[in-house]
Amino acid sequence: MSRGDTVTVRHRDGKIITGRIEMMAIDRSAFWVIQDAGLGRTMVYGADKPLVHVRKT
Repeated sequence: MSRGDTVTVRHRDGKIITGRIEMMAIDRSAFWVIQDAGLGRTMVYGADKPLVHVRKT
């Protein structure tokens, strides 16, 4: 997983976001996703243990 990848993120509470990774923390503990459909930007924390799937474009 790296900057520019298109991802689907499933949070433990069932929330799903899709979009493109804009930026990653140096230690890879968190990353920002620009969400699809103009839903804005959100931060994903590794400590929350989300399931992240890199989509083929």
